Amino acid sequence: LDDLGTIKPIIREKTKLTNQISAIKTDIKSLVNQLFPEMLKNTNIFSKSSLNLLLQAPSAKAVRNLKEKKILKILFLDIKKGNKPKFSAKDILSAANNSIGLVSSSLEKIVISKIHQMNFIQNQIDEYNEIIEQFVDEHLSDDIETLTSISGVGKATASSFLVELGDISNFTSHKQLTAFIGTDPTIYQSGTSVNIRGSISKRGNSHLRRSIWHMARASTVWNETLKAYYDKKRSEGKTFKQSVIAVANKLIRIIFSM
Repeated sequence: LDDLGTIKPIIREKTKLTNQISAIKTDIKSLVNQLFPEMLKNTNIFSKSSLNLLLQAPSAKAVRNLKEKKILKILFLDIKKGNKPKFSAKDILSAANNSIGLVSSSLEKIVISKIHQMNFIQNQIDEYNEIIEQFVDEHLSDDIETLTSISGVGKATASSFLVELGDISNFTSHKQLTAFIGTDPTIYQSGTSVNIRGSISKRGNSHLRRSIWHMARASTVWNETLKAYYDKKRSEGKTFKQSVIAVANKLIRIIFSM
């Protein structure tokens, strides 16, 4: 497909932005752990209501300056009708009053900045997702349906995989496809000794390798057959990574045959 060249940079950029979001979330967790550790322990700090609260009061000290009614109003921004937040406004205020969190206006400013950064990047990701979804529905709907029929393979990962892969008929065997992805084992040779299989070659397409890794990881949870295969590899003494790679290569064989 000629259009694959136009959508591929968008998928790759989306992956970069997703990694940035993960890094920012790690930073926010670290900061909240210093400023208001009790909130980190008792709530999902990335829910809409928690983020709104952190934007207005990014520390235990700042929360102490809010009235209970104000906290309650913020919390219910993300609560469905009839439900109550697990960590109530009263609980949050009580935790803030007894918090061991640091007092630091500098760290507070960084928390607010990080949340704004995360929201901005998430909006970009949402825009890219719309473009990708439209492209996939127009050009790859049948192939997406085939891949997502495998338990553990989601639409987003399948889309990335197919766009990076291009035309599968370019490959004459699953071994050729495995080599292109780079999950085939490297071969070491020492003098006249027999070749020894080492780690994966990583010679191929790193974006495809990332996609198949995510699919394999999910399959070890949601796909009974591939989970059993993973468990078998683990029982044989393979490491976590080696076992997931084994599942990935089995998945490549399944995809190629389909």
